[in-house]
Amino acid sequence: LDIILLLDYEEDFEFGGITLSIDGEELKEGIDYLEDDVAIDIKEKSNGKKKLEYRNRVRLSKGTNNISFSAVYGDRSYASSSTLRVQKLINKTNLHVISIGVPDITQDEMFRLKYTTKDAADLVSLFETEELADYFNLNYKLFNTEQTTKSSDIKSYIQNLRKDEFNPEDLLIFYISSHAFYSEDFGSLFVSTSDYDFLNAEASSLRFNNDILDWLKRLPCNVLLLLDICHSGHILNESDLEGSGSNATTQILSHLEKSKKKDSHVNVVSSSGSGEYSYEIEQLGNSAFMAAVKDAVSNQLYQCDGYELTPDQDNNRALQLSEFVDFIKDRVPCLIDEHKKGRKQNPNAVVTSDLDLKVYPIIH
Repeated sequence: LDIILLLDYEEDFEFGGITLSIDGEELKEGIDYLEDDVAIDIKEKSNGKKKLEYRNRVRLSKGTNNISFSAVYGDRSYASSSTLRVQKLINKTNLHVISIGVPDITQDEMFRLKYTTKDAADLVSLFETEELADYFNLNYKLFNTEQTTKSSDIKSYIQNLRKDEFNPEDLLIFYISSHAFYSEDFGSLFVSTSDYDFLNAEASSLRFNNDILDWLKRLPCNVLLLLDICHSGHILNESDLEGSGSNATTQILSHLEKSKKKDSHVNVVSSSGSGEYSYEIEQLGNSAFMAAVKDAVSNQLYQCDGYELTPDQDNNRALQLSEFVDFIKDRVPCLIDEHKKGRKQNPNAVVTSDLDLKVYPIIH
């Protein structure tokens, strides 16, 4: 909210500043409103006296806001005798979440991914809260059981997404956690599903570019694709990872770079970089990637390798796309260094939407 306050000004008394409050709670300068030296101007009135004009933008809370202020002149403080009452109305947007965590039933138990199904459920839980109901109209679909994560079921659901059910201002968050492999026969990346058959690998998996990306690109809304793929040596040979053409991240980023030229609004954040594995962290009960996503929306201050890391960098109470991507890129390596000493995991991203696209509101 932009506000203007006009106060009589006398040069004999040194102006010490203005304090703003909402519902009796003092606002934080530089966070809830701009710093005084940015917002204050001293002007001359027609009678020769001077007035102090205070302009500022104040961050409102949901519902009714009773704004008051106090000003300091010299050693005296003067409080406003009345308050400005403002009702904040939130323009709710549509948020669509498709969260897929494929149960790892194809691997030997000692190599099995433990948290794919939980990661998918945890993502939905981040948005399925009473507080966020004031900001989003949430529509979600969770696939995280053996019965619902067969390739035919996921493929059918994606292909039946109707364009007329999505508006340009909507946001679709698409998350998938599973194994992946590169097919030399098809020259393409495939994502394993619960009915994966080693002897019939391509037919029992999702061809990523064709079965997922191309269908998401046709939607008129912004899409944030979170790709949490772990390269398992039992599905994808380590030798395949050495060549950039056989790497999951490289394949996806290349495909999206091409789609960027076609005015696509699909943004991707991959859990690891070229030739890297994506790790799970048992102490956190999540993959490193999902743990970082959860940290991003919590908006806590984290210490990482001697520096402070915070998601909402500009303190505007909204996690924007650029902030989200930057945080994930920094937080995942920090978690790996803390819990998986000697290993590396560096997320990558392609961003095609506006950098200030709001991903998550910071409520607290």
